Amino acid sequence: MTLSESLKNTSVKVNNGSGVVVNTISKEYSYILTCAHTLVENDAENKITDSKGNNLKILSINRHPKYTDDENYDCAIIQVEYVSCIGQFTLDINSLEYNANMTLVGYPGEERQTDNSFKQYNGKMVSNNENFIVVNLDGSPSHENIEGMSGGGIYYIKENIPYLVGIEYRMDNTPEDQQYSRIRARGLKIFLEIITSQQLKPIAPPFLECFSRFNKDIFKFNVVEPNNIKNLQVALLQVADRLVTSGMPSPYELMEKYKNDLLISYENPSEIEERDLWIAYFEFLIICVLIDDAEKIDLDYIKGLERKRRILYSNSDRNWIGRLREILTIARRILDERGTLVIVTPEKGADLLPEDFQVDKVIPNISTVPNSGSFIQINSPQSNEIYKSFVLRHYVPLTKECVVKKEEEFANLNGASLLLQYFRDSFNEIIK
Repeated sequence: MTLSESLKNTSVKVNNGSGVVVNTISKEYSYILTCAHTLVENDAENKITDSKGNNLKILSINRHPKYTDDENYDCAIIQVEYVSCIGQFTLDINSLEYNANMTLVGYPGEERQTDNSFKQYNGKMVSNNENFIVVNLDGSPSHENIEGMSGGGIYYIKENIPYLVGIEYRMDNTPEDQQYSRIRARGLKIFLEIITSQQLKPIAPPFLECFSRFNKDIFKFNVVEPNNIKNLQVALLQVADRLVTSGMPSPYELMEKYKNDLLISYENPSEIEERDLWIAYFEFLIICVLIDDAEKIDLDYIKGLERKRRILYSNSDRNWIGRLREILTIARRILDERGTLVIVTPEKGADLLPEDFQVDKVIPNISTVPNSGSFIQINSPQSNEIYKSFVLRHYVPLTKECVVKKEEEFANLNGASLLLQYFRDSFNEIIK
């Protein structure tokens, strides 16, 4: 799909105005971001048409609670039936630099009845306010040229990826004879206020839709000579592609299934949406499939894996061994005896837990409730043996032991089968 096709795919007509489709973290519905002034007063009379001419079913309309013909709150979120394959990247307007390249998209009224009704205008950001940006469009289009594009998306294009930064809501100048070129776009922050006030589901990061979005990011081993593991990376990416195409559950499905059980701490639940977690989770699942010699990853495989091997994430760089008390508490709740827990954090120089680490020093400080059955005293011999049985490893030193320190061996192997076999055996020496 070309850049223009991608922009068109996420653009819709909202009555006589325009709008942008974004997905939520749920597949129950999608959102249309637009201006409140594009809507008619009677909600039942509003009409939304996608880029292919299909009418989208409206579930509810949510204007900003402070909107009373005040342009400062001229925005609305429309819930529509779920629209698939909309992976919308977003960006805060405050992160944009002066003169940044911008693209406005939408459906001008004078083009509505033609076969080429979708339009895009390029331009430069010339002003950045906390709540809106001003963009000077190329070609000096007049108010008549872009009327009907209110509610359309304004994008920052980087490396051919469109980042939605705001919604166009008016010309910059008030006098009609000065309404050329310059338009204003409201940042996404004000739409988040609607989501919060109406208790709607958050907008979804696009990578939660499919693990395929991580293909360029996985297995970036910090080796001395990258060419030593180039063939290994190719083989692993082939495995990744096969797993995705065979119906692998999406990150969103797994997030909904496990929620905070993927996190070391419940204090920051937003960590569940962090990209680094899902990159590591994808790699972890690929390693598990290789160890288990499984054909595919489906919900049955995930179910069979969950009490055998799990991953825990935190964006804190605190020494992970210093957090063993809470990690072991979680392990006792989510794992069976001899289960494996892989820890993922950004800690620099993290250590692989030594085999002779004295778990007894940590166990007396743990207080937990078993998953089922009668309460067990934490210092009972039976309970202590369960804690001692767990395999705990930090992911960074784990990959260092299994790949980085063996890069020369990988360089000397020919063929995907031998590379994947050695890769699997290396991890299987440490995790089961």
